[in-house]
Amino acid sequence: MIGGKASQDWFLSTHHPRFLQIVTNATFTPAVYFVVDGLEEHVLQTDYIDAQFPALNGHRSMYWVYRSLNFLKKNQNLPLPLRIDFSCYIDRDKATYANLTKHILNDASASLSVLGASDLCGVAETYYFIDDTQRKKYGQAFTLEALFNPHVNRLSFWTTLMLENKE
Repeated sequence: MIGGKASQDWFLSTHHPRFLQIVTNATFTPAVYFVVDGLEEHVLQTDYIDAQFPALNGHRSMYWVYRSLNFLKKNQNLPLPLRIDFSCYIDRDKATYANLTKHILNDASASLSVLGASDLCGVAETYYFIDDTQRKKYGQAFTLEALFNPHVNRLSFWTTLMLENKE
């Protein structure tokens, strides 16, 4: 989350160039993943205006992703990843997971292309709910996007259960 904490900017500036070099020299593809703003009210905020980056207008879910990619490109002159991977923790209230997932991926396509970023994306991490019904609805939303959205190239779920505190 570039811009969120100075230490993150410093860490990426200091270590990412060497990381790219070492991983590439080992014939692997270097990757980094970003954080989507998955709060429902932000995902659906079509009237959002970003004073600094107009490409984000109406695409608030990409707030941190865009800023981080822009940091790589403009401030560090580093190559953008071949695929834009992100953690996607959707916190819904009334909308369906399918609607929110589709909106987030559409936001990515619309806003990140301005930076010249890859149109391929991957969901590298997301919730794994304890409740079977909630987990299935959540998983189906991502699965449908992965099946029918040509931009989704990878989908991963954590398999550890999040336990509630039972006092």
